[in-house]
Amino acid sequence: MKIKINENKLPLLKSIISTITESQYHPEEQDEYMIGAEGDGGNNEYFHADQNLSENEEDEVEANEIDLSSFKKENTLAPKIWKDFRLNKKVRLKLLDIADDFWDFVNLSWVKVKGVILTGSICNYNWSKFSDIDLHVVVDFNDVSDKKDFVQDYFDSKKNEWNDEHDDLKIYGFPIELYVEDINADTVSGGMFDLERNKWIRKPNINDIHSIELNKYFIKQKAANIMTKIDNYVDKMNSTNDDKELNILGKKAHKLLNRIKAMRKYGLNRGGETDSYNILYKILKRESYLDKLWNMSSKLYDKINSLR
Repeated sequence: MKIKINENKLPLLKSIISTITESQYHPEEQDEYMIGAEGDGGNNEYFHADQNLSENEEDEVEANEIDLSSFKKENTLAPKIWKDFRLNKKVRLKLLDIADDFWDFVNLSWVKVKGVILTGSICNYNWSKFSDIDLHVVVDFNDVSDKKDFVQDYFDSKKNEWNDEHDDLKIYGFPIELYVEDINADTVSGGMFDLERNKWIRKPNINDIHSIELNKYFIKQKAANIMTKIDNYVDKMNSTNDDKELNILGKKAHKLLNRIKAMRKYGLNRGGETDSYNILYKILKRESYLDKLWNMSSKLYDKINSLR
């Protein structure tokens, strides 16, 4: 039996199907997940996948404002970076020079670099004009200290400092994002290239890039909810000087950041780079909402410790 559906009802039907599609990944835990967040020291963080992340707040960011047009499959790798799976020689040499300069900046001369890896969407068929060049310097964290949380925090701070100082550093229009990776890290990426050996570690497969068609409604709504929450956090921070309120706000912002990281990690393990949660993370990063969360910590510190 065929069922005719009024065209005016199609958007609503797609939205319902999208929600069902997301919930099928985890039918036994549809509302809440316990996922270990990256860099949380092994502590578990919770995030809500199908619950509104805002706290009884009206959406300041509307779902229909979220642009997903760039999240699509390309027929080739980025042509200025690659040719027939071979990395542009100028690009390779320049990235190795930058990695050397960055490691000098980190100032841990006694720690030997184990490798320099190019990864992320720039190594895959889901690249776009918004892609970063993800340049990973690989070291053994144990060579620095057995306190890996401390080591990660140090490297993250140096990475953020470097990226802030060199935000105009680009390769053919693509910004360079430096990152220090532990040699024992289980990095999930559809494409990974060893710059020192000039060979693929993991060659991308165009068939691994899937369409986000139905899931785009889910992604847009979740992105709008999280953006609204972050905007509200920033507004609250700017409107109060009460130390107690600022401390509570700092804890909420930190917890939200860990939830976002956890969602991304879960999504990469579940469905790869085109998973809904990874695309959600990319949207938040692209729209500078992750920067807003990261910058909150320093601004909160200044407000709490200033004498007025």
